[in-house]
Amino acid sequence: MEYVKTSDTIISQLEEEIEVFKHASKQGLPGGHGKRQQDVISVEEQSELKNKLEDLDNILQSTNKENENLQHNVENAEYRIEELQASYDRLHKQHLIVKQNLDTSNRESEDLKTRLSQVAGAKLVAGNSCIADLGDKYRPTKIAEMFSELYDTEWTDAVDKLMSLKKDWSEDLAVRHLFIVLQVCYKTCSELAKRQLDSICKKLFLDIPSEQMTEQLDRHITEVKQIRDARKGLARDMSQFLIGEIFGYDQFKKECKKYKELDQELLFHIRNTEFTEKCVMICWLMVVQDPEMFIDDDMSPGERFNKDIYREYTQSGTKIAFSVWPALYLKKGGPLLSKGVVQVAN
Repeated sequence: MEYVKTSDTIISQLEEEIEVFKHASKQGLPGGHGKRQQDVISVEEQSELKNKLEDLDNILQSTNKENENLQHNVENAEYRIEELQASYDRLHKQHLIVKQNLDTSNRESEDLKTRLSQVAGAKLVAGNSCIADLGDKYRPTKIAEMFSELYDTEWTDAVDKLMSLKKDWSEDLAVRHLFIVLQVCYKTCSELAKRQLDSICKKLFLDIPSEQMTEQLDRHITEVKQIRDARKGLARDMSQFLIGEIFGYDQFKKECKKYKELDQELLFHIRNTEFTEKCVMICWLMVVQDPEMFIDDDMSPGERFNKDIYREYTQSGTKIAFSVWPALYLKKGGPLLSKGVVQVAN
């Protein structure tokens, strides 16, 4: 556009010069009135003026043509600029769309990686007691410590209390009943935990047939682990509910019937001890682990004493007389976490 403006200026100047020469040429024509001889332009000068006038006309025509070309070029350039701007806008829009799609793909990729990592982690951890969450205050090793403290403190206090209530209750009788209560609490909690998890999964999958349920559980390991983790998080509060209710469960009564020597009066007094409260809590914490922690069953009298698994109660010997306190394992068939205690005899 600057070139066009300059060209217009040049044309204006040429037109002014042409008018000046035309005016000068008229002054030199014959027959002029009121002019002195010295003011009249000579023939040679007139010829020169005409030549200059023709040159200026040619220059003017050439400049006009150049100006038209410049205007045409400017219009073409402006049109090209509009085309380039439209092309830029279109490419910019496409770039934004591609970038948005790329960002979406990256997020989806990260989500898939995260989910894959969670699934792999869940598969690795699920049922694998060798991998411990050190941030879990109720992990198996901590529960084993609580189990040992239960025997050292609450169990000892309970034995002393029971023996003080009735003179004909021997220490062996009190010890046996505390062992039975522990066993029954553990087995009742174990059965309740299995029913609870089965019930949650059935409701989650709308009571589908068992074979389909197994398939779905295998496909959703991460989600099932989250259910187990949630149950572990609620375990302490759930155990407080069980403390007041466990003696009324049919499973508890069913387990009690397996022990013929059970004294109902003695059982009633054991129910109201701190030992029972802590026993229920620890047993529930055991059974909600993945896998479930395991305590030994009652040892049969006459079995050989194994010092690698048990400690002697009050006397030495090679044969087991009766069980005092069960051995605790990380899982059934797993490593020993806490030795049991048995009364032995020769």
